[in-house]
Amino acid sequence: MRSNYASYFANGIGASATGEKLEAAEKFLKYVSSPEAMQIWLKVVGELPARKAVALTDDNVADPIYGPFLKGLAYAHTTQFVDEAGQRQTAVDMVNRVLINGDDPKASLDEAAKQEQAIIDAAAQ
Repeated sequence: MRSNYASYFANGIGASATGEKLEAAEKFLKYVSSPEAMQIWLKVVGELPARKAVALTDDNVADPIYGPFLKGLAYAHTTQFVDEAGQRQTAVDMVNRVLINGDDPKASLDEAAKQEQAIIDAAAQ
């Protein structure tokens, strides 16, 4: 089984933006989501482009640093957040139980899995 983790986010425009601020936000969003900006962002920041056409160019895939990450996107998945703050806190608490309290890592992971499942189950109701 091949698996890889990928984290995705999106830039957006707040619902309260109006007038000149809305126009500026739309112009900015259009630029940052352009192929040109995504390629710059990759080279300067190291963030993988969201557009496949930008990410999977021959040069990018052949790059010794970015290439393996780009190839791994073919079988990557991401966390399905239903309560991002709650789910992140579950992960933080899991690590803290081990690092601060000295708890057994497997026991802490098992507890986190129960908490995570409870969050997911509550959201499904």
